[in-house]
Amino acid sequence: MEKISVKKNYYSGANFALKDHLWVAFLYEEGLYHLCDAKDEVLDGCNCGIRHMTLLPDGTVYACRRFESPIGNIYKQRFKDIFLSPEMNKYRQIQKLAGCKECELLNYCRGCHAVVAGTTGDFFDKDPQCWRC
Repeated sequence: MEKISVKKNYYSGANFALKDHLWVAFLYEEGLYHLCDAKDEVLDGCNCGIRHMTLLPDGTVYACRRFESPIGNIYKQRFKDIFLSPEMNKYRQIQKLAGCKECELLNYCRGCHAVVAGTTGDFFDKDPQCWRC
């Protein structure tokens, strides 16, 4: 089987993100997902605090749509100020993620810490879905 680099679609030549972080771990273990040399960059996986936020009708902004994670209110603050706020920065502390911080897939996965928060109440606890850590 030919090896896939950064999830390349053979037919279109397009790169695409995998919706579920567990696919990264599985494909990596199967030798079909290869890591880049960019060790200090988040390249894939959970986007909480990295690339997305959720806006509710009342203006409340969440760091993640999957769990209660209010970081500001768009009616009271500028978008830039919310995105760069200490509240949002708390979710960017990926070195604090139990289990993930020692994993070579840290910058490619990080588990689903909405599941962790819902299961244990602690966003930074180990992801119970992950078999790697």
